[in-house]
Amino acid sequence: MRNVPRSLLWVTLGMIVANLAGEMYYPILPLYLESLGATVQEVGVFFTLQVVLAICFRILGGWISDHMGRLPTIALGSIFGMGAITGYTLAPTWEWAALGALMAAVGSSLVGPSFQAFIAEQAPEGRMSSTFGLINGLFLICAVIGPPVGGYMADHVGFKTMMWVATAIFYSATAMRVWMAWGSRFEVKDLQPSQLARDMRVTLGLLVGGGVLTWLFLIDGLSDAGNQVAFPFLPKYITQIRDMPKTTYGILMALTSLVSALAMWPCGRLAGRWRSPHHRACRRRRTPAPRPRPCRRDPCSGCRPRRPPPPPVHWRPAPGAAPPDGRPAPRHGSAGRRAAASR
Repeated sequence: MRNVPRSLLWVTLGMIVANLAGEMYYPILPLYLESLGATVQEVGVFFTLQVVLAICFRILGGWISDHMGRLPTIALGSIFGMGAITGYTLAPTWEWAALGALMAAVGSSLVGPSFQAFIAEQAPEGRMSSTFGLINGLFLICAVIGPPVGGYMADHVGFKTMMWVATAIFYSATAMRVWMAWGSRFEVKDLQPSQLARDMRVTLGLLVGGGVLTWLFLIDGLSDAGNQVAFPFLPKYITQIRDMPKTTYGILMALTSLVSALAMWPCGRLAGRWRSPHHRACRRRRTPAPRPRPCRRDPCSGCRPRRPPPPPVHWRPAPGAAPPDGRPAPRHGSAGRRAAASR
């Protein structure tokens, strides 16, 4: 924690507050849609629409983050999130709630990539994996607190009151994000659609190239597909078929997030220390450069650094040549010895 920059901690705090509001209603959102008159099939259509919108806007959100800056993009996405949660709260039917899903997809597409990129940029050198594990572990605090609170309020005071409380919490998080982005450097670069198309071609080439990124994409995609098949109908299964209160479902979700939060930081440290065999072989072949000896007269102290001594000059005069100081050239042979004896 001491090595994590303060700006990253403030951004993480804003993310925790904002997602605390989201975790209050999102795990029981299928039940809320049913209270608005949606059938089981319509709930599936709603979440399918949500995933399609996320696919359409996520790449665009990362591209905008590269051109606007991380904190301004997070603030802009939070403003769209305000519209989304307000649309959920005021929606009279599930069709009107779909408009909130549209704004939620835009907001999450702006905030999600910007936050992850901000972690990578602010992480201390050599500690990126552990920083990711620590920040994402702290980030899961909202997923531990939010579901039990949302389930309890939905059981005792109703969905609408719970949604208004979550809306107030999200509004405060938006004010915090806008305040953080207000003092940051805001510089909008030229947004060229041709550059976006070129970046998309490069990204698609990496995904279908058959390397490690392709396999990670396939594994993560299959995992998300399985979650999307089960998640929209899991609250109905637990609360109605198994006849459990919404509070119990929230506690189950909180326990799942707690296990993930406790495992996140150790796994991040393990990922930072566990290198691939190729990387270890490269490190064994690498010869460390000699460390320079510290100079007594440091340039930062205001003194002049000590100059190295000039290399020695070995001068051997040729026969009859004068030395550099102008003295007569020594005589060689017997004549030289007699001249030296006469002196």
